[in-house]
Amino acid sequence: MKKVIFIIITLLLITLGSLLLTACTSAQPEIKLETDQIDLGEIAAGEVIERDVRLTNEGEGPLEILSVSTSCGCTTASLDATTLLPGESALLMIRYDSSAHDIDADGSVHRQIFIATNDPNQPEVVINLTADVSDASEN
Repeated sequence: MKKVIFIIITLLLITLGSLLLTACTSAQPEIKLETDQIDLGEIAAGEVIERDVRLTNEGEGPLEILSVSTSCGCTTASLDATTLLPGESALLMIRYDSSAHDIDADGSVHRQIFIATNDPNQPEVVINLTADVSDASEN
């Protein structure tokens, strides 16, 4: 009976050790942004500006981009790839349309782009976009 208990305990310890080793050594993705700040500077009301930001997987496992969203309908963002193997990059294409609102678009604008990923250390990264919009008729 003691031998059976010893064998069962030994097998359980081996199984738990294997699971722990697997958990500690599993390959994880790591998102890296080219930049998280975009300053469009001074732009005229009604102007459409586009910028690209490169995303790179600097981790050891595949990076999944789960979603891309923006803080306002005047800003759109799309990716050319949503799965990145280690070392691969994708281009995030950002478009800001200062005429998207039917209000005076004069002044400072602050928008955000949210990127949800499977990176366990950064499940969401944010890119901040700023601009100073001026009424073209005032110039």
